[in-house]
Amino acid sequence: MLSSENTLADASSLNGQTELLSPQISDINHKVPQLDLGTANLDDVISIFGEPTRYHWSGRTCTKGNLPGVYIAQYPDDFGVVMLSGRVHELRFESGAAAYVFRDTIHVGSWLREVVEVMGQPTETVIRQPCAWADGVLYKDIDGHATTSAPNKMSTSFSPPTR
Repeated sequence: MLSSENTLADASSLNGQTELLSPQISDINHKVPQLDLGTANLDDVISIFGEPTRYHWSGRTCTKGNLPGVYIAQYPDDFGVVMLSGRVHELRFESGAAAYVFRDTIHVGSWLREVVEVMGQPTETVIRQPCAWADGVLYKDIDGHATTSAPNKMSTSFSPPTR
């Protein structure tokens, strides 16, 4: 785990390669739990992660003063916060560059078996269909697009069942 004392000079080993983490999110594993998904707003996001490098949605860049109903507050290291109607809707880790680890096990590139061990069995598995963001559903090869050449690697979206 990374501590809040990490700096740009700190390194993380991902897939056998050492990468430098940006100082803005170098302690991502301590910052993410501070967010209250569904209720946190942009001010909360900025107070935790700092000012985003840009705002965008659907290939278009937005300005902070004129944000649409849905947008991404983009940060270094392929980390983004999806905002919907002024609230945090989703955190996106598009690569392992941010070095985020969920529940001390799950990270970008985790094996599906590891995810299921931590999150529990899905209530349903949907393959090659659009992601409907239903709790407890495992979506594989969303919209028919396999995103990895390893069949048991994560190319999925999975929200655990609500309890």
